Amino acid sequence: MKNLYLTLNIIILSAISAFSQPSPVAYYSFSGNADDSGSNSIDGTTYGNPSLTTDNSGNTNSAYEFDGIDDYIDLGSSLVLKPSSQVSLSLWAYSSNWTSFASWAALAGNTASGGYELIINGSDGTLEAEVRRNGDYGIASVALTTLSSGWHHFALTYDGRYTVLYVDGSAVNTDDAGGNYSVEYGYPNNSTIIGDEAGTGSTPEGDSYTGKIDEVRFYDVALTAQEVLTLYNSSTGLTENYFTGTSAKFFPNPALEKIFITNLHGADEYTIALTDISGKTVSKSSARVTNGLIVYSKPTSIEAGLYLLTLTDVSGNSFSEKVVFK
Repeated sequence: MKNLYLTLNIIILSAISAFSQPSPVAYYSFSGNADDSGSNSIDGTTYGNPSLTTDNSGNTNSAYEFDGIDDYIDLGSSLVLKPSSQVSLSLWAYSSNWTSFASWAALAGNTASGGYELIINGSDGTLEAEVRRNGDYGIASVALTTLSSGWHHFALTYDGRYTVLYVDGSAVNTDDAGGNYSVEYGYPNNSTIIGDEAGTGSTPEGDSYTGKIDEVRFYDVALTAQEVLTLYNSSTGLTENYFTGTSAKFFPNPALEKIFITNLHGADEYTIALTDISGKTVSKSSARVTNGLIVYSKPTSIEAGLYLLTLTDVSGNSFSEKVVFK
């Protein structure tokens, strides 16, 4: 029993540590407007007619939809959004068909002979994280064909040498500058733009994005892989619910193959459903409590990632929690 309590204490401490995230220098939750929710108050100004829409958790007026013609959000020319030594950019984006882009379409950034951005290169069929350093762009990319339709979390990090692109919490490509270099800005006074590619001043290039964007965060540090994963896990649209008067324990989480479930509310048998971030149930089985525990084994058919694990007893009471399989 002591070992069980020790394990649970370690999990709790790890969870607290995981959520000790760096503070973004600007954060746009798009909850009804384009204002900065951070301490620097770098509010955005909408142009064209980007419209408030439903986010990936089903909340209304909590994301912006861009028409791909003239919609964008101007964040102004603040140097706070142009750190020199390290930088990170994180956001959620939606497209009904990621392979439909025929040309460039920028999600967010401030490139103009310098700077950084997350952008779609429709000509090459890739999503790119770009950072200008040492006289050239470091580009980490992934094929658009790897992206299923719907919402995805994208992040760019640069630690002075490595440009890393993350998709849905996982690093998918890295560019090595070969040494340590500062981020270079060709036009330090140009605007940082969401929904289009930045130009040399406040007017964007016209590489407009078609789709939805939400939860945009800018940092003056390079997020770690765990910090990116935590951001991804915190905004998936998977809704947890709990047994009345008690809370089951899931450990370890993240897990490789098995998750142990304890502190159950009294029933002996449960139905267990595993749901992916699109809301699709990918596995369903039954399980009995043995020695106060249920041992849940990762189905061989599923990939690593974030899921919702839901237990339901014979009376219809349920408990669910977000779990990560590595």
